[in-house]
Amino acid sequence: MIETKSGLFVVKRIEEGFRFKGRGYLDSQLTFISKGKYKITLVYQSDQEEKVLTLTGKGISRITLNVDRFFIQSLNSENEVTLIINNIRDYFFDLLSEN
Repeated sequence: MIETKSGLFVVKRIEEGFRFKGRGYLDSQLTFISKGKYKITLVYQSDQEEKVLTLTGKGISRITLNVDRFFIQSLNSENEVTLIINNIRDYFFDLLSEN
């Protein structure tokens, strides 16, 4: 599990059971990169409701979630998958709140 306050993160070789926990109130842009095909199921809470999102892709796929806390429930891939998490809005919010 990764727990963070803000930023841009690169996680290589993600696996089932991976959890990301930000501050819990801002968007996250997720970029999945692999040399092969993959199918990933994400679980997250939105509007007090659990939502499940299945992403199938090859190469590079990018999605935006309206939350910054999620869990990778399942991952099937031909090759290892790298995940780039950008919750940069948290970073700007933190800068503004400090000034």
